[in-house]
Formats: sequence, C-alpha cells, structure tokens
Amino acid sequence: MTTFTPEDFGFTLLEDGTSVQDVIDQKIDTLRAEESKEAFFVADLGEVVRRYQLWVREIPRVTPFYAVKCNDSLPIVKTLAALQTGFDCASKCEMHLITSLGVDPSRIIFSHTIKPPTYLKYATSLGIQKMTFDNEAELVKIVCLNSHVLRQKKKKIVILIKYKKYRYCKEDLRTCGFFPDWGMLQGLLPPSLFSHVRAGWGKHKEIGLVLRISVDDTHSMFSMSAKFGAKLETCPALLKRAQELGLDVIGVSFHVGSYCMDPVSYTKAIKNAKDIFDLAATIGYKMTFLDLGGGYPGFDIPNVVHFKQMAVEINLALDKYFPVSSEVQIISEPGRYFPSTAYTLAVNVVSKRVDIKKSSDGKFVPSLSRLRN
Repeated sequence: MTTFTPEDFGFTLLEDGTSVQDVIDQKIDTLRAEESKEAFFVADLGEVVRRYQLWVREIPRVTPFYAVKCNDSLPIVKTLAALQTGFDCASKCEMHLITSLGVDPSRIIFSHTIKPPTYLKYATSLGIQKMTFDNEAELVKIVCLNSHVLRQKKKKIVILIKYKKYRYCKEDLRTCGFFPDWGMLQGLLPPSLFSHVRAGWGKHKEIGLVLRISVDDTHSMFSMSAKFGAKLETCPALLKRAQELGLDVIGVSFHVGSYCMDPVSYTKAIKNAKDIFDLAATIGYKMTFLDLGGGYPGFDIPNVVHFKQMAVEINLALDKYFPVSSEVQIISEPGRYFPSTAYTLAVNVVSKRVDIKKSSDGKFVPSLSRLRN
C-alpha cells in the first residue's frame, strides 16, 4: 500500500480521543470569531478506509473501481489511489485528474458508452485501454480514431471511392472515416485489390472493449437502462460487427441502477453477463473481464437495503457463473459507497418561517407540519 503524509493529502491528523464533532465545533468557533456564517464540510478519511476494508472483506473477488463522478475531491481520490483501487472515469477531466496522481492506466476504465472523439484520443494517448460501448456507432468511431489505414494508407480509400456502387461522400470520410462492409467490397473489387485492402486494415488490439448490456434496474432509485446498455437481443450483431472491424471485446459490464434496493438484481444481471460470455465464445471471442457496475448504498437503511446482503448475493452468483477457475477479472464501480458516510455538512440556520393556522377553539397556533428552516 502506498504511504502518504498529511501534507500530501491536505488533511489534519486527529489526536486520540478527538472526534469529528470536536473538529466541527472548533471550526464553528473559528468562523464565529471571524463573523462568518458559511457552511462547510468535514471529511473523515478514516471512514473511507473503513469502507474499503469492508468491501475487501465482504466481496474479496471484486476490485473496486471508484466512480470519480461521484466525488472528485483530492482527499477522497488520493486516499483511494493509495489503497490501490481502480477508477471509473467518464470524462477527460476525470482521466486527467486520476493519471496526474500517478495511477497506472491499467487501473482506469473509460466507462462512458458515448465518448466525444477528443476524449477517445486523450484516453488512448494516456494508455487507457479498457472502454465500454453499447452501440455500433461507437465501434465505428473507435476504429476511425485508431485506424492506421486512415493515417497511413489514404490512397486505398481514394481507390475504393472510385467504385461508384460503393458510395461514400467526402463528408462521410471526414467525420466518420472508412469502415468497410467486407462482403460488399469483395463483390465489387478485384480479388488482388480486395486482399490487399483487407490485409492492411489491421487489428485494434490496443483497446480492450467492454460491452455494456441493459439489465433489470426496476428495483433501483434511479434507472440507467433507458439511457445506457445494449439490449440482450442486439448483442450478437454488435459482437459480430466488432469482430468485423478488428476490435477486441474483452468482457461485459452492466449497471443495476443507482441505489439498488434489491440484492437479487445483481444475481440476475450476472446471469445475463454469463449468457453474453457464452455467446461471444461462439463468435470467436474469449472474454476475460466482468464489470458489475455500481448501485451500492452509501449507508445501510434498516429493512430496505444493506451492503452485506448485496455482498452475499454477488458472491453466490459469481461462484455459480464465474468461478475462480474461469480466471475472469472482476471489477465494480462503487460511487457513493465510499464518501457518503465520510462527509458531514455543517450549515448555519439564518432564518425560519412558521406558518400559522386557526385551531378548533379559535386560537392561532404554529403549524408544525409547515415548519421550515
């Protein structure tokens, strides 16, 4: 584990017996002396470490890749980096932040399924290889930005455009690149030219793509499947297209929705992922990577959601569908799970409105149900 100092992280080490509440009280006294009434946060980084220890103890086979979008404050990400977690990045600024801390690109997954070209270029320039997708357009975009054919063998494109039956306007080439339908080209081009172009197209093994699938998230507070994830019935065509384009699909990811309330949702989703692994094998892919996404609670709610219950379901499902002998790397993308219980917000009540109502005996009394701070 990486060691660190208070100066590196910008935090204060508390003496034995000093609590977070003591720190808050001291800060309030300081602000009062300065006649300031600003709100402030206090973060207990020890709680982040304890949450990490709980994770490792309850789900030892799953490596947490923290969802940076949840809370990208330096104390949090530095603490997790020191604990050797991975990171789920969804934007250029998040990738820059995490790599600037010295995190190896192998510990980062670019998890957004719809990526601007500039973000893709930036990710590959940093050496980030794991990326998610859920549609054919994303596959085409990735090939366009990483194909040596477009960079070094433009003459071949010019030759192919001269075959009028295979129509690509200049705008198509400029924005999308050249992505051949090999079956069509084989019928249009002389055999020698077709073989030459096909051999030169090459493979794109430098990027490990992860197919994000849509799973049941009806038991979560916030649904994800409406926006992200390929429907299971579309996966065969997507995998075949990826293979056609020379792309390496290394595994599957899913997300059961933000703040999942039903641990069984993970069991169902892991089963869906196993089905896609089996499907990919029939196409020619040997998948070795599984991403369980997020959905974990920031704190337990009695009789509603409990992290340890989720851990039990996940472990049972992994043992059944992805046993240790499968040699599949398994990660997940917890977000609020790490920082929620670590932060305390202190606010100053500057005003209060109390609604007045007329009681049955004719008197005017405060309406406690309408009390507002």
